Amino acid sequence: MAKTYYYRGQEILTPYTISDNRTVYLNESLNKKRTTTQLTGQRFDMNFSVKPSHDPSQIMLAHISGFHKTDTMIFPQGVGLEDKRTYDGSLEVKTALFPGSDEVTVNSISGHGANKIIPAGYFITFDGHPKVYMVTEEVTIDDMTDKVLKVYPNLQAGIDVNELVQFGDDVIYTYERDIRTARGVTFSNGILTNPGTINLVEKT
Repeated sequence: MAKTYYYRGQEILTPYTISDNRTVYLNESLNKKRTTTQLTGQRFDMNFSVKPSHDPSQIMLAHISGFHKTDTMIFPQGVGLEDKRTYDGSLEVKTALFPGSDEVTVNSISGHGANKIIPAGYFITFDGHPKVYMVTEEVTIDDMTDKVLKVYPNLQAGIDVNELVQFGDDVIYTYERDIRTARGVTFSNGILTNPGTINLVEKT
């Protein structure tokens, strides 16, 4: 069953969009050879609608007086990925890394066993900084030996030994509202509130 996610107390509706926002330069020469250059900075942006609600309090505060404040929410996983993730233990970083790496050596403290996996496409965070990362290759956590967790984008900040990898409701998305998002709410039939399409920008 697909997990339900919420924004300011109102249910996020599908479809929702998670966008890979990265600056990419494309150069095409006279002989038609193309060269692509990517900058290291990256963020995951989101846009979605929410189910109209009878309780406008959180939405009104967020979209009027708190519009420009940095906020947090549980980051929505791709549909079905929570069902595919069977590993739900404690996974910690084994080796400290500087920004730029896309491979993280990890070790399971608990919860490992046969068929315990973190699927490709699953979003995680590390408890040392708020950036969201996507796992790019499925990894099986079947014992306490070191495993390699491959992530996208490359690490945007360093990570330390013993930092924990966050899963599920612990994957917290830090964001600010994009100026395309309406400042205010719409009341339908006098009782339901709807803020329209919501556009969020990852803040790290």
